[in-house]
Amino acid sequence: MLEAAGAALASFADPMMLLFLGVGVIVGIIIGVIPGLGGTGAVAVLVPFVFVLEPNQAIAMIIGAVAVVHTSDVVTSVALGIPGSAAASVFLLDGHEMAKKGQGGRALSMSFLSSMIGGLVGIVALTLVVPIAGPIVRTFGSPEIFALIVMGVFLTALLSKGNMIKGLLISAFGLALGQIGVSPVSAEYRYTFGSDFLTDGIGLVAAALGIFGLAEIIDLVAKRGAVSNEKISLGGGWAQGFKDIFKYKGDVLRGSAVGVGVGMLPGVGSTAGSWLAYGQAQAFASRRKNSQFGSGDPRGVIAPSAASNGIESGALIPTLLFGVPGAAPFALLLGVLLIFGIQPGPRMISTDLDVVYFIVWAFAIAGVVGAAIAFCVARPLAKLSFISFPILAAALIPILFMSGFQEPLDLNVFYLMLVLGIIGWICKITDIPRAPFLIAFVLAELNIRLVGGRQS
Repeated sequence: MLEAAGAALASFADPMMLLFLGVGVIVGIIIGVIPGLGGTGAVAVLVPFVFVLEPNQAIAMIIGAVAVVHTSDVVTSVALGIPGSAAASVFLLDGHEMAKKGQGGRALSMSFLSSMIGGLVGIVALTLVVPIAGPIVRTFGSPEIFALIVMGVFLTALLSKGNMIKGLLISAFGLALGQIGVSPVSAEYRYTFGSDFLTDGIGLVAAALGIFGLAEIIDLVAKRGAVSNEKISLGGGWAQGFKDIFKYKGDVLRGSAVGVGVGMLPGVGSTAGSWLAYGQAQAFASRRKNSQFGSGDPRGVIAPSAASNGIESGALIPTLLFGVPGAAPFALLLGVLLIFGIQPGPRMISTDLDVVYFIVWAFAIAGVVGAAIAFCVARPLAKLSFISFPILAAALIPILFMSGFQEPLDLNVFYLMLVLGIIGWICKITDIPRAPFLIAFVLAELNIRLVGGRQS
């Protein structure tokens, strides 16, 4: 294993590898600031480009984006009171209150550093788990993997913010769409209704961009106006944020641990994990009778920040070891791995251990680089939210449609994405969770591959 880890690290001696990792980091930071798109949108925008890259280059770019989305989505939450993602809504309580007091720079400084540490803690956890779980995972065959996939679908639905029935229904919808196309087992066409376009199935990129990206754009355009009209100076305190990390190091570590634990549970997601970390930090502070949560307490920023990236790195554990995506962005990562013939799960531990450690190093490096870049670009990125969203959407919509077009090279994908976008928007306004759809969609294809092939 040390040999595989060393070989994976040596890959980053190639400047091109660092270049593609950097591209992913920059895209992730920019997308993270735009409300609603999040990690799924960032990865989906990048996926079409993997077809012209080497496997490690593509994986580095994807991991770079996932590793930093929750580093930057806090910017609009703190500076403008508009969450960059659902998970970042927790920062409205204390982060935005700090900004109102002229301590926005301090809040962002704490958040960037905590987020970086949380991601690194998750990566350490994955590194420690691999040698322990490896021998056990290698004994898994098709029945065990099938059981894990079924459990993953149900767990994703059951833990959907209390909307169990809605989660199960949207999971069933995802499984149904994942069955469309030619069967890899029997070569029969399923649910194509005579359409040549559907014979290859529905593309993962088109599904993700439609149900998440376009749905968010439709929602925000319907509201009109700029994302925010309230201008608050970020203020100072950047250096104080560094000191707060050491002062509240216990909250950093506890938040990271909560994040990793939540990330290992498929479908729970960063939103629930961030609020859980906030709750435990508030509980610990209450014991000391010095709590100022809700009015600008630094611990209310530090704990959920550490948890948010801890969740992303922790979600790699079920994704890589068992082939069950820990979160929606990792459903897309599974798709990328499958494109290059890399089978996540027990087979990956046996035959592609170097890829596992490559992902570990990529996430760690991206987390550090992303935090550094976030310090430099926080102020200009915050200004994106003052642009009228219909104008911003005019630039985003062509990018999303062209990203979805790159995989099938068929104009019918535009109609498919539009339909899925409307469905995603309906889900959003009716509080139907969308992460179970994407995870079930990916697991539908993965299940067929595992049952149809030999997994031992």
